[in-house]
Amino acid sequence: MGKPKIRPPSKVNALSFPVFGLTWHGTPATPKNDGVSFTAYCGGGGSAKTGVGNKIVCDLVAQQQPLDNNNNGGEHDNLVNQSSSSTTSHRTIEISTGEALCFGIHAFRPYDDTLQMIRLVACVGDEILLYGIPIHCSSSNDDGSAAEQELNEGAILLAKANVGNGYGANVATYTAMFHVQQNQLQHLIAVGCENGHLVVFQIATNNASSSSSSSCELTKITECKGHTKAICAIQFHPRGQELLSSAKDGTARIFSVSTGNELAVMKCEVHDPNGPPPTTTTTIDP
Repeated sequence: MGKPKIRPPSKVNALSFPVFGLTWHGTPATPKNDGVSFTAYCGGGGSAKTGVGNKIVCDLVAQQQPLDNNNNGGEHDNLVNQSSSSTTSHRTIEISTGEALCFGIHAFRPYDDTLQMIRLVACVGDEILLYGIPIHCSSSNDDGSAAEQELNEGAILLAKANVGNGYGANVATYTAMFHVQQNQLQHLIAVGCENGHLVVFQIATNNASSSSSSSCELTKITECKGHTKAICAIQFHPRGQELLSSAKDGTARIFSVSTGNELAVMKCEVHDPNGPPPTTTTTIDP
C-alpha cells in the first residue's frame, strides 16, 4: 500500500523549529453561534539570538453566520439557509516569546464569553500569559480578506501572572466551575510546574458586562504540593472540584482545588515480566 493521501480540510505544515506543546479548540456552527476551529503550537530553538525564534503559531478558521431576523421558519430551515450563506475566514497569528521558550499552551472559550475571543494560556518561564484571539477581524480589504494589520496584531495580551520564583511553568489547563456560595461561574486555570507544584488561578474579567473589555486579572487561589519532580500533564475533573496530575516522579495524584490537599496517589512500578510476580500491590488512598 502506498502512503495515504492528505485530503482537505486536513493538511501538513512543514515546521522550522522544535515543537514542545500544542492545543486545539473547536465548536460547530449553529443558527445562533459561529463555528470555530483553533489550533496552536509552540516551541523554538532556545535563545532568540541564535536566529531561531521562539514563538507560538496559531491557526484560526471561523464560520460566521449571517444575521436573519426576518426568517420565520423553524430551526432546521434556519440551519439550512445560514449554512449556505455563511462566510468562512482563515487567519494565522504568530506570537513571539522572545528569548524564553514556551513549553505548554491551552486554548479554550468560556461559556459566558462576551469578548468573542478564543483564550490561549501560554507557559513561558515562570509566568503564564493569557491571550485573547478575536474570532473575527474588525476590518477587511476590498477582496474580503483580513487586513494585514489584523493578521499581525491578532493576539491581545489580557493578563499575566507569575507562578513562583524558579517554579518553571510547564503545562496548563482550564475549567469553569459553579461556585454555590457565590452563586456564579468561576473560571480557573491550573498550571503544572517544573518543581512539581500545581498552581491554580482564578480569571476575573474587568467590566465583564462590556463586550469591549479586554482586561483580566489572574488571582492565585491554591497551590498543590506532593510531586517531587516536574509535572508532565494535568486535567480538571469535569465538575472542576478536583485536579489530576502526573509527573516524572512516577506518580499520578489527585488534589482538591479548593484546599490544595492531596486526595489520592497512584504509583507507577516496573516489574520484570520474566521474573516472579510482585509480592505487594499499590493501592490508591480513598
